[in-house]
Amino acid sequence: MNQIKFEQTNKTIENESVQPTRKIRRKLPNKSLQLLKEPTKQQQFYFEFAKVFEKTKKKIQRTRQLVKLLPKQRKRDRGKITLCLDLDLTLIYSQFTPFEGYEFTFTLQNKNGTHNVYVKKRPFLEEFLTRCSELFEVVLFTASQREYAEKIVNWLDPDRKLIRYRLYRNACSMFLGNYLKDLSLLNREISSIVIVDDVPASFCFHKQNALQIPPFTMKPVNGQKTLDISDNQLQAIMKILLQIVKNGNALKTISQIRSSQKKKLKELKRKSSKGTKKFHKKKKHFSLKKLKNKNHNNKNNTIENENIQSNNHQIDNIEIENTENEFERKSSSENESESDIEMGFILDRKRKKKKKRLRHIFSIL
Repeated sequence: MNQIKFEQTNKTIENESVQPTRKIRRKLPNKSLQLLKEPTKQQQFYFEFAKVFEKTKKKIQRTRQLVKLLPKQRKRDRGKITLCLDLDLTLIYSQFTPFEGYEFTFTLQNKNGTHNVYVKKRPFLEEFLTRCSELFEVVLFTASQREYAEKIVNWLDPDRKLIRYRLYRNACSMFLGNYLKDLSLLNREISSIVIVDDVPASFCFHKQNALQIPPFTMKPVNGQKTLDISDNQLQAIMKILLQIVKNGNALKTISQIRSSQKKKLKELKRKSSKGTKKFHKKKKHFSLKKLKNKNHNNKNNTIENENIQSNNHQIDNIEIENTENEFERKSSSENESESDIEMGFILDRKRKKKKKRLRHIFSIL
């Protein structure tokens, strides 16, 4: 018996050792689970980026120390702030099919074959580039291929006077399936770099140095997609860049501008909330007025209906009385006529009797 018990205990210990240890998993809130079920591309990117960035931070720092994309600043550009500009949807709009108002075309050869590319400049682009070349060290930093971007840049700057350096997809760092623009690889101080781009994922390593511009794309107007010719986003960004030049520090000026924008947004939200409250109060007031007016109108309508009904009843009574009087008149006239006829017959009888009597008398005489 003791041996059997000992064997049973050994079997239980072995089974416990064989069972795998369960990993403790943190329960995510409902919102994050919803994002994991059906995330968009940007949500998926930022969600994965938050997980992986801490693990790969050390590796990225090592590669930053080794790689340098730009040489040292020239004597002409010393002391200037480096301005990194994106190409597609920030400076130009391109498409494989022709559209109204295109300004430049070229053929592009790829693995898929040859394609015709149609390009249009963004409004106020030439003025923007000439002014920036005087104040900044301009660098074109794009995630598009070199064969495509180089032809467009040669068309925009044929003499190579406006844009100092050109960086293409090879200069971008691949991270989680996306091409990112790491500003720490430019061989410049981070406090003296500004990037202008329409995609927030491209400057996610350095959000403090970024100025996001709305994309220059086709928009529906009267049922047809067209480019907005009255676009003035480059002029608005030029005002911010002039403030950066006056202050001399990019990070401080951008942070100040963002803080002021946040304050303005809060004020607008407050005003809008107050306006909505007032609107709802006015709406309730008007709705109560409408209800009162409806009730009053309904009362008036009921009273009018009652008056109309009473008037109709009186009219009916009058009509009945009139008809009865007419009937009585007709009946009286008929009776009178009948009485007259009867009197006539009576008179005739009397006359006939008199004639007979007279005849009798004359006969006797």
